[in-house]
Amino acid sequence: IELGYTLPRKWTMKYGSSMTRFFVSGNDLFNITNFKLWDPELDTNTGMKYPTSRSVMFGVDLKF
Repeated sequence: IELGYTLPRKWTMKYGSSMTRFFVSGNDLFNITNFKLWDPELDTNTGMKYPTSRSVMFGVDLKF
């Protein structure tokens, strides 16, 4: 999932930027399942593997 917002150009031109965009991105944030013992995406019968890690990234894209 990625959500972002690009500032209007008239705001960014005052600071010498032609485009400014703020964003947040997330990978493997949640699981929808009724199975409660371990993550069903682990591909194991015992749950003896490390789960997939979640990651969240915040950022700013600037173009001059």
